[in-house]
Amino acid sequence: MLFNLLTADSILNLAIPVYIVILATISIPFIVFLASLFKKKERLGAYKNSVSVMIPFFNNELTIKKCVESVLATKFKPLEIICIDDGSTDDSAIIVKALMKAHSNVKLLKVEHGGKAQALNGGLKAAKNELVITLDSDTYLDKNFITEIIKPFADPKVAASHSMVFVESPKNLLENFQDLEYCLYNLIRFSFAKVFRDAVWFFGAAACYRRKLLLKEKGFSSTSLTEDMEIAMRLSSKGMLISAVSTARCTTQACRTIKQLFFQRLRWFAGGWQSLTKFRSKLMKPDVPILFLYLNHFVWSFFSIIVYPLTAYQLFYWMPQGLIEQAFYIFRWFSIVGPIYWVYKIPEWGVLLLPLLGVMTGIISSLMLIISTLYFRQKITFGRIIAITFFFPYTLILNAAWVGSILFFFARKKAKFKD
Repeated sequence: MLFNLLTADSILNLAIPVYIVILATISIPFIVFLASLFKKKERLGAYKNSVSVMIPFFNNELTIKKCVESVLATKFKPLEIICIDDGSTDDSAIIVKALMKAHSNVKLLKVEHGGKAQALNGGLKAAKNELVITLDSDTYLDKNFITEIIKPFADPKVAASHSMVFVESPKNLLENFQDLEYCLYNLIRFSFAKVFRDAVWFFGAAACYRRKLLLKEKGFSSTSLTEDMEIAMRLSSKGMLISAVSTARCTTQACRTIKQLFFQRLRWFAGGWQSLTKFRSKLMKPDVPILFLYLNHFVWSFFSIIVYPLTAYQLFYWMPQGLIEQAFYIFRWFSIVGPIYWVYKIPEWGVLLLPLLGVMTGIISSLMLIISTLYFRQKITFGRIIAITFFFPYTLILNAAWVGSILFFFARKKAKFKD
């Protein structure tokens, strides 16, 4: 029989419902992306308004100069640039002071070290313009960034907009993995925004807000691990729109080590839990982007706990004999070659439901990575091809961060994590 629903192993049969949910969770963004292709792009005329750019920094002497210069190089004029020193002990402030001498619109604001949210709130009070852009000090803007990211504000219902973020010149495999991940998130965020006019899945490395709304909300939350997602959900919970702008692009520094990556993603995921719990009342409303955020967090949190023993069990369950066969088998398991090879062998092996679900998940995931690369016209490099081929092992690192975020969140321990 070519198609069999169950294996001869009861443990693997119990895993089938889990993989069905995983496949559904991965398929939803893909379906939304396909729907977005048939959705007419909303046309907004050029929107001209005063803008202040707030750049909080703490010991960022290696990136702050390039960051400020990228803002100065944008086509948008006039512009107020407020660099907020969050108690730096390196030469960051000295570098900003040198830029102030050359550019009259660059300002330096010093605050006591209290974290990014408090620094932004200090800049918010000092800013003079109606729109404020928050910019991480290791993030660099394209020349058209400001002109594009303020366009949605022509609609008075829009409270905030965020951009498409990419890794700055990825040089190694780890950075290529992160750039792929960013591209995928960009595609998901923009697709949901285009279809549902709501982009709450927020990424605040470079974002824009109505200053008066932030002041009304008493600024960013200093108790949130992800102040950008928290303020986006807070504004959305009050009926305001959040926009994602595909033409507003910037690049940011990637994590250089696996340790940095782990703790950054742990903070992101735990911050997501904080925000979703805080605004859980929105779950009762017919808001598809919010519902998907909840689904995504619950599913990946559960899956991250069981993925390691489940993967190990399956790996050894079907392990062939012979060193060469085993080496090729392991290579297939951890690369996109596996699903392709499995499809090729269907006439010989037949079809079991569990492997079929895994193969479909792998194919859709890889397809989304390829689509996001092409959609945002990223360079097709050898490193990127390798990263797409072996993206599954990278997700295991992310799963570890998910586990860490669950332990952190439910233990309710207070801690600070650096980007």
